[in-house]
Amino acid sequence: MRPNMPLQLTNVPCIVIASAPPSGAFAAERQDVRQTTGRFRMSEGPDGQYRALLDQQVAMNRQSWSALTARGLTTSSELCLDFAFRAPNEAAARGLTSLLSDQTNYEVVVQSESAGIFRKRWSVIGHTQPTMVSPEILDQWVDWMITAGLQSGGCEFDGWGTAV
Repeated sequence: MRPNMPLQLTNVPCIVIASAPPSGAFAAERQDVRQTTGRFRMSEGPDGQYRALLDQQVAMNRQSWSALTARGLTTSSELCLDFAFRAPNEAAARGLTSLLSDQTNYEVVVQSESAGIFRKRWSVIGHTQPTMVSPEILDQWVDWMITAGLQSGGCEFDGWGTAV
């Protein structure tokens, strides 16, 4: 089931269990327990890519939730989720940033880094506002994020993390 709307979260300062390594400014500020994601280059098309990303992220949600509960978090604990996407180009990155800014209250930025003399790698990173989550809510949120990314020019959801 794909939710129609992302989580709408409230604004509270945020202080990471990560399902993928954070990058940029987020990486420097956090001590992480993390699992890394693989890079997908699917030939099965968008549906195969969606299914592969969703299956991987849902499995990682289980591992991350176990690590969070081992540190005392419950479904009544508030978490601020950091997230990242890989974008195929600047237009896709900016389109996803626009979509996330329009439909959520997430802090979102586009980043680029050199990938050779005539190439750049594009990414979208951001974070939610703190909210209470459960394994089911995380699965629905990841589904929405994967769908939003793929429908925004083929951006791949690269995972999430949170500070503990």
